[in-house]
Amino acid sequence: MRWLAMLLLPLCAQAADLPGAWQHWQYFRAMQNPSAPSAWQSAMLPAEIYGPAQNGLADLRVIDRDGKEVPYLLHAQQEQCRRAWRNAPVSDTGFIPGQYSQAVIDTGPDGAPHNAVQLTLEQKDFFTWTEISASDDRLNWRIVREKAPLFRFEQEGMTNGQVLTYPSTRSRWLRLRFLQGEKALQASTARITEETRTAARRVPLPASFNLAARQPEGETLLEADLGKTRPPVSAIRFETSQAEFHRRVTVSASDDGKTWRNAGQGHIYRYADEGKQRIELEVVFPEIHARLWRVALLNRNDPALPGLRLEMRGVPRQVAFKREAEQDYRLLYGNARAAAPSYELAQLVRSEPWQTAPAALLGPQQDNGAYVSGDAWSERHPWLLWTALLVAVGGLAWMAINALRFGKVEAQEEDK
Repeated sequence: MRWLAMLLLPLCAQAADLPGAWQHWQYFRAMQNPSAPSAWQSAMLPAEIYGPAQNGLADLRVIDRDGKEVPYLLHAQQEQCRRAWRNAPVSDTGFIPGQYSQAVIDTGPDGAPHNAVQLTLEQKDFFTWTEISASDDRLNWRIVREKAPLFRFEQEGMTNGQVLTYPSTRSRWLRLRFLQGEKALQASTARITEETRTAARRVPLPASFNLAARQPEGETLLEADLGKTRPPVSAIRFETSQAEFHRRVTVSASDDGKTWRNAGQGHIYRYADEGKQRIELEVVFPEIHARLWRVALLNRNDPALPGLRLEMRGVPRQVAFKREAEQDYRLLYGNARAAAPSYELAQLVRSEPWQTAPAALLGPQQDNGAYVSGDAWSERHPWLLWTALLVAVGGLAWMAINALRFGKVEAQEEDK
């Protein structure tokens, strides 16, 4: 019967015009309260809310049946990465033509755990695989990662590929072998850390990628148009039928199709390495709101990936608030001039209620029949200003013409 309740939501009292205090909010959605008893209630926001609502959701409000504002918490499970870098000396650098370049790093005598190293290299544009080995005595080495990608491409803005990760170890010594035998790679400085990550909770977004009409040589270029709905995008996921591959990816975004900005870059790959499967099929970047998207895969001289499919992904937002028994709630948005609310609720709550609060279902978007734009009167009626301006200009012109005519008549009378 839950589906029936959702169908009836627009017909209930919640479908009435919003109270006068909320006349500047253009849209709302009714909530179907969860049946499970709880002091809290949550609701997951759909991607379609972006566009009608502000990008940052500053105009989001929750009200009860009587039009009273209800404080809420807005939650997004973003990826978190904690790093505490410490410098590590570099030694034993060298190059064996046709095989590899090498650098040995001293992580210190304290035995602190580490799982990431950041390098400074003299070269500006390169890509190489790196073999990472660890040792307790600098004599006996064990490989902790056979092939880690190391890259830097300044022209494309890809300068963040000089961080190598590996399984956590307390070994004092790290040996890095850059498996590019054509030319030497020289590491000048290094620093290490124990990196801890909390994965983001991303979901697919409604977007369709298509091949661009014009394909640059050596690339595969795909495009997507999100239209009016512009949810925050933070990742592109790839699928292909090819078993093994490695491609560099750049992601660009635009609002008008003329000015493009770099959204993110990275590498996608799938290959077997010493009996282990290495897979990375997602390019992650900071959240961006944009209508138009371009994704370019660098093929070089390799053929394009067959059966290529792209999926746009983003972190959904969730509202959570304290509920009252026998009370109804509505979610309001669509006020371009509203400032973000500030509630003391965030300081009073020590737990994370959105993790346990039962979820309410949001009804379809409804128009506020009592909506009045929050724009200034002159902005809402620009045609009246133009009409008044034209009338004023016309009046001045008429006065000027009459003044000239009157002056000519007086001059003629004086001549007589």
